[in-house]
Amino acid sequence: MRKLVEALEFCVFDLETTGLDPEAGAEPIEAGAVRVETGRVTETFQSFACPRGEIPGEVQGLTGISPADVRDAPSPPAVLGELLEFAGDSILVAHNIDFDRSFLDVYAPRPVTNEEVDTLRMARSLVGGTDHSLDHLVGRFGLDRT
Repeated sequence: MRKLVEALEFCVFDLETTGLDPEAGAEPIEAGAVRVETGRVTETFQSFACPRGEIPGEVQGLTGISPADVRDAPSPPAVLGELLEFAGDSILVAHNIDFDRSFLDVYAPRPVTNEEVDTLRMARSLVGGTDHSLDHLVGRFGLDRT
């Protein structure tokens, strides 16, 4: 498996949002990504996005992102366009990619055609137990989350 991963180029990304459902008006407020080539992180991307609506207090508490953080940030479509440019044609990797993909489908300025890998699905298939959250997996495998 290590040889396979080292041979691939992929982009691991995550979105922070104002809610769970973009069809109900939830918006991206941050995008972060790393490009991995031959098993090493070669580039990083991070940008806040300024939503049209408010950031709920619960989301501020969970993400640590305040209205002041996003006040002068680009719009969600602009940030997701930058994210897609950063990713290029590499494989997109995310934990519960269906969630992140739902926001890309609504807010990205162009259709996303990259191949995808969902680490949540992988964890459910390969790791025992019922807790497949990133926090649990990081602890279980002794990984450095930074």
